[in-house]
Amino acid sequence: MSDLRNCLTELEGQLYQRVPPSDPPACHWLRSDAGPSYCETCAWNARWKELPTFGEPPEIKDWYRNTEFEEHLHDGIGSSYDAESDTPEHCETCGCQLSYCLTPEGCQSEIEHFSECSLTNISGETTYALSRAFINLGCLSSDFAQIPRAIQIVKRALIAPVSEDQPHE
Repeated sequence: MSDLRNCLTELEGQLYQRVPPSDPPACHWLRSDAGPSYCETCAWNARWKELPTFGEPPEIKDWYRNTEFEEHLHDGIGSSYDAESDTPEHCETCGCQLSYCLTPEGCQSEIEHFSECSLTNISGETTYALSRAFINLGCLSSDFAQIPRAIQIVKRALIAPVSEDQPHE
C-alpha cells in the first residue's frame, strides 16, 4: 500500500505545482455560541453586534494597539488554523474559504464528493480542499481503500481546465 500512497503523493505534487492550493485565513467563531464560522472581519462585526454598541465597529488593529474596549471585543472571539471539522469551512457571512482540517468522516465524505462531481475550473480553493481530504490517507488501515479513489480524483484534476482567475503555469 505504501506504493499507492507514494503514487498519490507524487500526483498531488504535480497538481499543486499546476494549481497551488490557496492559503485561507484562520477560522474564527464567537465564544458566546457554538455556531457558525467566520473570517476575522466578519467575526469582529458579528461580535460588535452582540454587544450593546452603536455605529460602525472600530477597525481591527494589531493586538498591542487595542483599547480596553477593543480587547473586550477580541475576548469574545476564538480562532484557530486547521480547526477540525466534518465539512470544509467557509465564512458564514462572506463565504470565503477558511483554514480547516477534516475529521476521518469528513475526509471520507469529501472523497465521495470529488469522486462523483465533475472537476472543472480547478482553483486554489479546489486544490486546498483536495489536500485536506487526502492529508491523512494511509495513516489508518481503513483508509487504504480510499487511496485508489484519491489517485483517480487527482488524475482527473490534472487534466481539468484551470479557473480563469487562477494564475497559469
